Amino acid sequence: MHYYNQPGVHNLNFIPFAFFGALMFGLFWLIVIIILVYFFKKSKHHRHHIHYGSLGSNSAENLLKERFVKGEINDEEYKRMKKTLSEDVEDKK
Repeated sequence: MHYYNQPGVHNLNFIPFAFFGALMFGLFWLIVIIILVYFFKKSKHHRHHIHYGSLGSNSAENLLKERFVKGEINDEEYKRMKKTLSEDVEDKK
């Protein structure tokens, strides 16, 4: 009978398996955290993109069109503002 099979003596053969289990547990939670961060960032970017639209003159033109459609500005104001926006874009180029 081996000494490590005696009562009160710990069997050290399980240590590699315990280490492997702890490693898998840690990797599992690391993967869960990475996935949560990924979806949080993607969601935040998506909300920002929906709220503000695309950047640049296109978003300004879209806002101008929306104001015109809602009746906030008349045809004359729309054309004047659109012309101003197109001039600003040409100046930046």
